[in-house]
Amino acid sequence: WTQKGFVVPRLVFISPTYRCNLDCHGCYAASPRPGDLPFNVLERVIGELQELGIFNAILLGGEPFVRKDLWLLFEKYPRTIFVVYTNGTFLGTEDIKRIGELGNIRLMISMEGFRENTDNRRGEGIYDTVVRCLDICQQANIVYGVSVTVARENFQEVTSGEFIEWLVERGAFH
Repeated sequence: WTQKGFVVPRLVFISPTYRCNLDCHGCYAASPRPGDLPFNVLERVIGELQELGIFNAILLGGEPFVRKDLWLLFEKYPRTIFVVYTNGTFLGTEDIKRIGELGNIRLMISMEGFRENTDNRRGEGIYDTVVRCLDICQQANIVYGVSVTVARENFQEVTSGEFIEWLVERGAFH
């Protein structure tokens, strides 16, 4: 495409929804926005990206997995790598097994450090849910990572060797 006079990006960020089952303090998705991106638009966009040679789509939210139709997108476009930023609350053993079988989904599971910081920002009990999701990912041997919003309340914790080692022990790749 460079020969045709324009340069295409290597990856594209898409927010298929702003809906979320959590109400995290300070989250941009909590601001009022219109509804979900229609599925036919998502299909068209991914198809056009592939025509341009773009095979990396980063899905943000809200919480992307509130949409059950995303699985259809993952199946229809096996050549595209979908990096999905998720709170992990919709993902169980069968879902993560399916992610492993599809092979084109990379999870970025959101947390804010250990229990106190994660639960303070995301809600009581979310830390335990996230850790369960991390453990299932590790057991399934899939490539996944952790996404952290760094703030003054958690900066020391999330940049500490203890936290980084804890993530590595759980198999976080990113």
